[in-house]
Amino acid sequence: MAKNFNTITMDTTLTNADKLLVGQNDGDDVGTIVGEVKRFISSPLEDNFKNGLMIPMYIYPTDAYTNTDYNSVITYKRQNRNVPVVVIINPSNGPGAVTDGNYTMAIDRMKAVGIHVIGYVSTAYRANTTTDVKADIDGWKSYYPGIDGIFFDEQSDGTADLGAEQAYYKEVAEYSRQQGFDITVSNPGVDVDNSWYDLFDILVEFESDTWPTSGNMDGAWPGGKQLFKRGGLKHSSTAGDLTSNDAAIFEEFLQHYGWVYVTTDILPNPWDSLSTELSDVYSAIG
Repeated sequence: MAKNFNTITMDTTLTNADKLLVGQNDGDDVGTIVGEVKRFISSPLEDNFKNGLMIPMYIYPTDAYTNTDYNSVITYKRQNRNVPVVVIINPSNGPGAVTDGNYTMAIDRMKAVGIHVIGYVSTAYRANTTTDVKADIDGWKSYYPGIDGIFFDEQSDGTADLGAEQAYYKEVAEYSRQQGFDITVSNPGVDVDNSWYDLFDILVEFESDTWPTSGNMDGAWPGGKQLFKRGGLKHSSTAGDLTSNDAAIFEEFLQHYGWVYVTTDILPNPWDSLSTELSDVYSAIG
């Protein structure tokens, strides 16, 4: 069994499995691996970057050592060290009911190269009670304690009752932090009142199959330093368009959303395969 990457030191004897665990090649020496682990393990979210990558990766990590999709994300991260990456995992519309060893290994391998891994929780626009949401957070802590944070999907946008809605999300976000998860991300999918920025580390204020207009991009965004707190997810893209037809609008997109992802995957679940545009996205923001 491969060693936990937290325990690797200069005098550790490493098998090829150990090296794969920390996202390294078979030929890398111990010094290289120790250096990479020390540099990237458990680093906080950066707030001094232009753009980062946020990948909803609702893909089961079959054969976690050799899985093509997860290895691609790990390889791109190793080749683009300056690009912060957050990966959202979703075993079963949440953490599921048991620990899955493939997910545990995938989490360890991604974290070892500096990827922040967060777990999916549905709030169903407050239809799920705070007790339900906290139970899912507890599940993540129990089954996958190595993750860095929680992704609160289906956030209500505050238009019905801002006070009640923010009280609900404040309660679950604070509970998440109390359980040791450092990163909180929420997904209203649309522009929301600026006061929501006080509740979460990142707000995904755009999720759609069409690009936003310039007016939509401006939205209620306060600008300036808040760029690193705003996310945008574009699905149903056409392969190659980021470097041709959509190049100009993608450049504008990057000026308004700090955390981005563009995928060629389509509805009903545009997050169940890895984008064929991943290389172009990295090239644009790296």
